[in-house]
Amino acid sequence: MTITVTNMPKVMNLEQVRAKVALAASQKIGSGSNGGKAVAKKIPAQIIQNGFLGALAFAIESVSDPKFQINEGFYLNIKAGKDGPYEGCGYANSFLSVMQCLKKTHKDFNTCDGGLSKFLSNLCSISADELRMVTDEALCYLNYLRRFAKADKAGAESED
Repeated sequence: MTITVTNMPKVMNLEQVRAKVALAASQKIGSGSNGGKAVAKKIPAQIIQNGFLGALAFAIESVSDPKFQINEGFYLNIKAGKDGPYEGCGYANSFLSVMQCLKKTHKDFNTCDGGLSKFLSNLCSISADELRMVTDEALCYLNYLRRFAKADKAGAESED
């Protein structure tokens, strides 16, 4: 008896899912102070220092100005300057991409319905163990995002 793999469903492992979501999101992260790569590198440190909820609250605050609007799942700066349409949206867009990854990996505990504020509210109502699992998955995902995110033109690319 021969087993063929042609009839088997296509299943991706967690690493593949994380990489796929990060690669797609990396084009839409946008800048903080030094481009998307710098933003993606800072978020894990923020999570470790301030906790997942504290880092998420910072991201929400960063796009509280009306010039930031959601378009196709990511924030755009409608008054963007030379750095493009995602200028200043890096922290918020990084967390939006974390939400996408959590959904795809089925580790969201039904917290990812709605925007960032709703995500924060939902995270406040899950158990400490579930929040720890969300945080762990987010940190694993952000490792990919920081590799794929674009650096600014001033040389942040070499910061890795």
